[in-house]
Amino acid sequence: MQNITSDKQITGLLSKLSEGIAYCKILTDEKNNPVDWLYLDINEAYGKINNLKREEVIGRRATEVFAKKKQNIDSLIQLYGAVILSGKSSTTEQQYSKAHNRGHHSSVYSLQNGYFAVVFKEIPSQIETVEELRQTKADLERKIQTSTEELIKERQRLYNVLETLPFHIVLIDKDHKILFGNRIFRKIFGQYQGKYCHEVIFNRNQPCENCEAYKALKTNKPIRWEWIGPDGKYYDSFSYPFIDYDGSTNILEAVIDITEHKRNETELKKYRDQLTQQVIEHKKTLHENEERWATTLKSICDAVITTDTKGIITFMNPVAEKLTGWSEKQATGKPIEQIFHIIDEQTKQKPKDIVTKVLTQGFITGLANQTLLIRKDGTEIPIADCGTPIITADGIMPGVIFVFQDCKKHRKAQEANKRQAALIDLSPVANIVRKIDGTITFWSKGAEKTYGWTKTEAVGKFTHELLETKFTQPFDTIISELQNKQSWTGIVTQKTKDNRTRTMQSWWLVEKTEQGEIESILEANIDITEREQIEKEISRLASFPTLSPNAILEVDFEGKINYANPATEKLFPNLKTMGINHEFFSDWQHIKETFEIKKTNTLGRETKIDKHWYHQQFSLVPQTQQIRIYITDIDELKQTEHAHAQAQQKLEENTVLLEEYANQMEKLAEQRARQLQSAERLAAIGQTASMVGHDIRNPLQAITSDMYLILEEIKTMPDKQSKQVITESIDSVNHNLNYINKIISDLQDYTRPLKPNVQNTNLSDLILSTLLTINVPKSIEVTIDSKQIPIPIKTDISYIQRILTNLVTNAVQAMKEKGKLTIKTDVEKNVATISIQDTGIGITKEVSNKMFTPLFTTKSKGQGLGLAVVKRLVEALNGTITFESEAGKGTRFTVELPQTTFSADP
Repeated sequence: MQNITSDKQITGLLSKLSEGIAYCKILTDEKNNPVDWLYLDINEAYGKINNLKREEVIGRRATEVFAKKKQNIDSLIQLYGAVILSGKSSTTEQQYSKAHNRGHHSSVYSLQNGYFAVVFKEIPSQIETVEELRQTKADLERKIQTSTEELIKERQRLYNVLETLPFHIVLIDKDHKILFGNRIFRKIFGQYQGKYCHEVIFNRNQPCENCEAYKALKTNKPIRWEWIGPDGKYYDSFSYPFIDYDGSTNILEAVIDITEHKRNETELKKYRDQLTQQVIEHKKTLHENEERWATTLKSICDAVITTDTKGIITFMNPVAEKLTGWSEKQATGKPIEQIFHIIDEQTKQKPKDIVTKVLTQGFITGLANQTLLIRKDGTEIPIADCGTPIITADGIMPGVIFVFQDCKKHRKAQEANKRQAALIDLSPVANIVRKIDGTITFWSKGAEKTYGWTKTEAVGKFTHELLETKFTQPFDTIISELQNKQSWTGIVTQKTKDNRTRTMQSWWLVEKTEQGEIESILEANIDITEREQIEKEISRLASFPTLSPNAILEVDFEGKINYANPATEKLFPNLKTMGINHEFFSDWQHIKETFEIKKTNTLGRETKIDKHWYHQQFSLVPQTQQIRIYITDIDELKQTEHAHAQAQQKLEENTVLLEEYANQMEKLAEQRARQLQSAERLAAIGQTASMVGHDIRNPLQAITSDMYLILEEIKTMPDKQSKQVITESIDSVNHNLNYINKIISDLQDYTRPLKPNVQNTNLSDLILSTLLTINVPKSIEVTIDSKQIPIPIKTDISYIQRILTNLVTNAVQAMKEKGKLTIKTDVEKNVATISIQDTGIGITKEVSNKMFTPLFTTKSKGQGLGLAVVKRLVEALNGTITFESEAGKGTRFTVELPQTTFSADP
């Protein structure tokens, strides 16, 4: 009905006609007899003719409309009903003298489905042609049909909307009969056609005694109510009075399942009860905390004053009483400015409204620049102070707390520290004070000069990160020594601001707390880089004893000669054969006791050997517990009496120099001897490798070919246990042949000249293809991380394959049967990096320095050439190889190929 009356096209058509037109619906009783009609729409002309207003007519019954006019319309009801039933139009003339005192005639036209139209026309207008009336009727019928079709579509659209709603919708008439139920309703309660709500929903024969939904009909207002369905679920219902298209009033219900909501409400109530109990307990705890807080504030060593937000004092502890001169009883209730009277020490100005300042700005340290407290007696004391808001758990700020302390002693300590710092700054030594965690708190001018960082740049940094300190012993050992001895000294290496590595002689002293814990460390460092270089040069020169013209030899405490340089053999040809019985060792027992009992490190004497005078200098070598003897010919000096004093002095001066020189010659000779021995050994290896590679490779290839033919022959044999045993034996032989071939390749790679065949390749693809040739057990997890980018390089593909094969094989062997192998590639600053990391047994410190030494191995099976060959191949590509390892946790080898072999594709 509402859709029909709101149709703009029909309304527009009716409003433009000069005839009075009413669009109505006939109403019948149970026997289909006409009893009334319902106004659906009228135009303005109809209202004027019948003295009716449109808003008083639309949607109302004719009996109701004309009852107010005291007009009997029974004849019209019968007339209109007869037209509807017969389908034939009817025309009558009537006189409405009360309205306009004019004559009119009316025409009734039957439409479809019980609808009809009444057309009122003034009697003079009957001269209009019948064709116009027919055309008007046709237009009206067409418009009504269009409106009806739109109504049907609108009803279907409404039905579709109701069907898609997530809750159930039901329409019930006044007799409890279900007129409509949407998809959710049908899903819950089943089909409803011809059934009643109490029957479908509650399986009852009679309506509910007190139905909340029907209150909507009684009150003509929406009703909201809750009920429990037969399925045990809770429903929230909204009942609305609904006027149907025929004017009847029904009930439209929208029902939402609130079972989960109810459960949540139950849980919420339970939670609220728990929360209420927690609040009670919290209030109790808060009260206890307040008492504890007050006790704590009274017992702390700092002065404390609290105020409300207006600056009125509410609490003051004993320390504050002592510093201000006011008692808590006197101060409570008074303004903070009266009791806590502070001024700026420099300007003597009083800070303004300190309570408001703290409340608005939060925590404030130093309410004045340098604060003076004026006590009750007028005396002044310097204090350090701060203020902060008091904030409750719910975010309320009930007041402010001020904390302050007498800083006279602190200032004296500061002045003393400044004087001490000034004295320390006079020292050229790099003096550093740091906390136990390494944070630098003091940085002397000597440190600025030594390292290059200013005090501003250094203070607050971590010393070992800033200087990249490296120790010669474990750091835990150093800390343990500091705990026990309160000091430590040793050699460290550190880096300066300009990235120079310097060697430092370092002395550490600790400052401990009353509990015995280390609070801070004073570190004094002296740069000994140049001195160490000089000492190394002296040691290098001292390694040339074979070049010395003087006799040099080493003997043990039993007089056994372990070393004698060429000059010794020349001066004393029979010394080695005679040993301890030679007069060279005269009074040897006395010399031995001097070192063993008196713990002397050096001893010098003059002795006559074979009628010739020599000076013997005995020195103990602690590392070997050997006595080193330096012999100087002093015969000419002894025979020249007149130059005795001068010669004696010169001899003493030169003895030390000769000793140092002899040390240098001896060490140099030892080094050269080791180098010569190593060179001879490597030369022999080279010759052997060349011979082995030539003499073994030919028969090795023949054996490999024969084994292949044998294996092919065996494949044709019938499947028996013997065939499987033979096949396994052949596989073992082939495995050992490959191992022999690897040994030969390693020997030849290590000794022959290397000439890389450089070409473009993709490093990621090369790694993947190489891994396919290596037998990696399934129990080892392999991860390749190349950042998903191709890394084009110019290098020798076979070299990289050999490098990867050796390193991956070593990693697999180190992990035995289980572990994780990670291979990473990266490019940074035109350097390609390959890292191979395992989780194996690791490398101990004892053997880490020998890892790249040829013929050194820790394996029960191996020749010790693998890593030596890898190092040679990497260096042939102008690269470097390094490794990091921790025993029991694994090893990571890193290969870097610099720009000389790495570049982008041309």
